[in-house]
Amino acid sequence: MTKSKPTDSAITKTKLVNLIAKRTGKKQSEVKFILDTTLNAIFDSCIEAGGCEISGFGKFYTVEIKGRTGYNFKTKGPVQIAPYRKMRFIPAGAWDVLSKVNLEEDDNEAG
Repeated sequence: MTKSKPTDSAITKTKLVNLIAKRTGKKQSEVKFILDTTLNAIFDSCIEAGGCEISGFGKFYTVEIKGRTGYNFKTKGPVQIAPYRKMRFIPAGAWDVLSKVNLEEDDNEAG
């Protein structure tokens, strides 16, 4: 699995709030409250039920990461890493179509 690094064009929470406010005509403070409430509901659902599925968007879920022995570079010795939970996201099928369209547009612009 490859991890992509955020780019300058990656949207931040502030940019997302501004974009939604501009498109809806709502105040930024209202949009921020709604976005925070939505994200908190998703996080709470993942903590309490192990996941949250939003039709047409995707599925958030948690996975248990087992404890393991790591390496401390300062002491040059082993260190125990406790088990923890991690949140993951799987985009809905519509994302596959959108990402292919965007890639094709990028290819056409480059060539």
